[in-house]
Amino acid sequence: SLHDALPIYEMNDLTGAEQHLTRGVEMTAVGMQYVNAWGRVLLAQTKLALGVTLGFLEMQHEVSLMKYSGRFVVDLPPVSASIARLSLRQGRLDIARQWQETAQLPLDGPLSVGREAEYMALVRVLIAFEKRTTAIVLLERLWPAAQQGKRLSVMIEILILSALAMHMEGRGSDALAVLKRGLELAENTGLLRVFIDEGATLAGLLKKLARGAD
Repeated sequence: SLHDALPIYEMNDLTGAEQHLTRGVEMTAVGMQYVNAWGRVLLAQTKLALGVTLGFLEMQHEVSLMKYSGRFVVDLPPVSASIARLSLRQGRLDIARQWQETAQLPLDGPLSVGREAEYMALVRVLIAFEKRTTAIVLLERLWPAAQQGKRLSVMIEILILSALAMHMEGRGSDALAVLKRGLELAENTGLLRVFIDEGATLAGLLKKLARGAD
């Protein structure tokens, strides 16, 4: 159920995703701590998308699992990366900073494809702390592996985050050009949440792009 929930969430069926995640969390409550924590973080993310206000104290158990950064207990994105993303959505920059310090992701030398989810979370932290140029360069370095692996959702997310960072840097035309590429990739895929979850700033860019196409 947990594996099924992610594509359902990405296609914006929030109620369906919540049902799958709730069932998956119940099924993994005993003896599967890491998987259960990952599911609960995704469930919290889904509830936020549904408009449910959460207190971050509810996530303290998951915060303790930041020590798993870079360790692959199961074939799931590191739960720590999901925690970092969730903390940013809740405005908890302190938790995001704590994650960054714990993860210790190396930026020198080749980037580990196995830590892609963590690097994508790091990009978001960098943007939140106004390290936008560093974020853009990191996204450019993540692109070849995502493209080679044909990880479409990651490719779209890279383009969206690049567009947002460029927009914040005053590079409006570059941002719109990159965002257009992201939209073209997403066409006919049903991938909606990757755009919706970025909020009002991206919505504004999408409107500008639509007006330019008129």
